[in-house]
Amino acid sequence: MKTLLEIQETTGMTPKALLDRPRIVQYDRYYLDTYYDLAAARCYNQAGIQPIPVVDIVAYMNLVGVAESSERYRIFQAVRSLDAAYLKHVMEKKSQTTGEK
Repeated sequence: MKTLLEIQETTGMTPKALLDRPRIVQYDRYYLDTYYDLAAARCYNQAGIQPIPVVDIVAYMNLVGVAESSERYRIFQAVRSLDAAYLKHVMEKKSQTTGEK
């Protein structure tokens, strides 16, 4: 992102990636940060990238002290949705570069 901002500053033109980037509101930032924390410990194996395990999401919520069931559900859904989108992106990118499906 910093590089894109530098390009914008030096050229006066806004790169498409900056124009198309999603806007994250502060409320959503909590869920995104939670996802990043969990994604950092993601497992890989011979089959490639793996989804974040449910047990890791639950352990994270226990670690940070999320007790309310409705909040636990929102965190779980947000992490699973973000992870699914990321995995889809990775697979699409892989198929474009290797021709695999």
